[in-house]
Amino acid sequence: MIAVIGDRDTVIGFALSGVKNGRVAENKEEAKDALKEFMETPNIGIVIITEKVAELIRKELDNWKNQKTLYPVIVEIPDKKGVMEREDRIEKIIRRAVGVVPEELRG
Repeated sequence: MIAVIGDRDTVIGFALSGVKNGRVAENKEEAKDALKEFMETPNIGIVIITEKVAELIRKELDNWKNQKTLYPVIVEIPDKKGVMEREDRIEKIIRRAVGVVPEELRG
């Protein structure tokens, strides 16, 4: 089964597509409670969470990801406003780690 945590519009959208396990999280406590509930529900295989809500509970998400070996899988998605810009995108981190100079810095 799939569960979704996010803003009202995202949860309603998934509900309309048949996802029955959804929780609206408007603050950190609601997000933490929803995550705990879904991670401890035996038949939940995928937890979808919006990026903005995930950022509210990044520490808790990382803890759950480190505790669980395979299931449920946590998937972060953009909300209706689109992809969040983060300070360090994965691509930039990898480039920095392997010593690749971005095109904009090449002479």
